[in-house]
Amino acid sequence: MNSFITSNAECSIAISGLGSGNVFIPGETYAVTVTYSGTGSRMLMLGSSGGTWAGAISQNQGAQSPRTCAAASTTGQMTLWYSNNISAIWTAPSSTSSGSITIGATCGRFGTVYSAEVAVHAAAPVVGFCAQYISTCGTSMGWATTGACETEATRMLTGTQGAFTGDSLACRRYHLGVAATFSSGSSQSQLHCGHAGPTGAGVCVGNPLPTEFCTDFLETCGADSAWPDATTC
Repeated sequence: MNSFITSNAECSIAISGLGSGNVFIPGETYAVTVTYSGTGSRMLMLGSSGGTWAGAISQNQGAQSPRTCAAASTTGQMTLWYSNNISAIWTAPSSTSSGSITIGATCGRFGTVYSAEVAVHAAAPVVGFCAQYISTCGTSMGWATTGACETEATRMLTGTQGAFTGDSLACRRYHLGVAATFSSGSSQSQLHCGHAGPTGAGVCVGNPLPTEFCTDFLETCGADSAWPDATTC
């Protein structure tokens, strides 16, 4: 191949599910499709500077026999011949410290190669929390919009990961994770959505209320010999 042309006309990348400004939520998965609009013998390559590729990359080969190829590694590239498009599932890095990631593709034919790149950016921790809150708890129990959540949550203390009491984002993350394990709208889900919300519902607050803790414990874990009821707790 004797020329390299940077162009998005012949080679394009589409990534579904990204937020505004090409923002990804750490640890989430996204479908990536590369399309070559040229003619003649085709060759496509797909790769990224971070994250992982899971599953298989499928290709549309027209008259050629369909194939399924193993996905590219974290920083590797997958090369496919005789293909007009390929698709794969990309899993974003789990840490927000990853910053920006480049997802790149090379498309072309013998003699001419085209390239396309997309820079995607890790969401701030609060963005992932607020999107999950609205998805899990809805808009009637706490924040009405993701934006309202982000405005308030950015002013919260980060807290210690795994904390289940205290006025922090970490405490709210913990209870939001618990809420997501129950059926949407159930009493257990609503209980933990309250703790994950703006008021903290007596648990994710500066001085957690014993009554709220005991109700939380019995709803989530059930009664045991030590704490058979809220009064004993």
